[in-house]
Amino acid sequence: MNELSKINEAEETAAKVRQDLERSRAKVAASVDALRDDLKSSVTELTQGASEVTREIKLGASAIKTAMSWRTWVGKNPWGFLAGAFAVGLILGTRRRSHEYRGNRHAE
Repeated sequence: MNELSKINEAEETAAKVRQDLERSRAKVAASVDALRDDLKSSVTELTQGASEVTREIKLGASAIKTAMSWRTWVGKNPWGFLAGAFAVGLILGTRRRSHEYRGNRHAE
C-alpha cells in the first residue's frame, strides 16, 4: 500500500503541475495579447504622427516658396516695382548716353 500511496501522491503532484502550467500559459497568452495591442496602438500613433509631420513640412515648403517668389512681391507692391524698374532704366540709359557722348568727343 505504501507504493500505491506514492503513486497517488505523484499523480496528484503531476495534476497540480499541469494546472499551474495551464495557468501560467493563460497568463503568458494574456500578456502577449496585451503587448500586441499596445504595439499596434503605438504603430498607429507613429504612422499618424509621421503623416502630420509630412503635411506640416509640405505646408511650410509651400509657404516659403510663396514668400520667396518675385511674383508675390510684385503682386503686393506693383507700383513700387514699376518705379524701381523705371529708375534703373533711367540710370542705365543716362550712363550709356554719357559714355557714348564721351567716346564721340574724344574721337574728334
